[in-house]
Amino acid sequence: MQLIRKGNKTIEGVGLLEAPRGTLFHHYRIDKDDQIEMANLIVSTTNNNTAMNKAVELVAASNMNGYEKITEGMLNGVETAIRAYDPCLSCATHALGQMPLELTLLSRNYRILLYGYGNPGRKDDGLGPALIDMVEKWIIQERIKNVDVDSNYQLNIEDAYALRDYEKVIFIDASTEDIEDYIVTRVRPSDKVNFSMHSVSPSFILHLCQRLYGYSPETYLIHIKGYAFELQEGFSMQANRNLRRAYKYLQSVLSGTGSLAITTDFAIS
Repeated sequence: MQLIRKGNKTIEGVGLLEAPRGTLFHHYRIDKDDQIEMANLIVSTTNNNTAMNKAVELVAASNMNGYEKITEGMLNGVETAIRAYDPCLSCATHALGQMPLELTLLSRNYRILLYGYGNPGRKDDGLGPALIDMVEKWIIQERIKNVDVDSNYQLNIEDAYALRDYEKVIFIDASTEDIEDYIVTRVRPSDKVNFSMHSVSPSFILHLCQRLYGYSPETYLIHIKGYAFELQEGFSMQANRNLRRAYKYLQSVLSGTGSLAITTDFAIS
């Protein structure tokens, strides 16, 4: 049986539904052949994200503080906090029959390094240092004590020494890849290096840290899309937009309301 609705045909529509786990927003647009050409969904998980993060933080603080080992009961407590807001989330994210819930115990001195690199004299190539400048002002304002920042024109082998003092490192660089605005990738150690260049990659820096000091921190790279790289200061309009989006994203990560959404997992050589 076909569902037929009387009225004038439109090419775009928005639907709103109150579901058991929250409000659902559906926004669609069709073409002249009635084929969907755009779909934008805001699901309850998005609306519940901040509340879930806060609930998990409170459960972790009350149930895990002072313990050196994660027990099954502790995990159940965190799951309960998540299910209270979003019971569908655990079913929708099963991995081979198990809920992919991973917890890592962090010390009170858990330290993060943000390292942006690039040449501000080559337009969009300076996106990395620019984001560092923006974040530095914000963490001072918010009095965030466990985050350090650094920037340079390029990475150097000496940077391996600095990495050993941190539990997490986030590199930031301009990118010419085919991406929308920015992506986040996990960096793995790699001994590949191009000796025809003066700079080295985040993967090689991580490799040196592991080889010299027997330690490699959890490391990521934020790629911010750039468009113009000629010898001139300032950013292109699109790159400036991408910079603001990456800044907002990094604020959410450092404030605990968001997470590092990994696009892919690879070694950058």
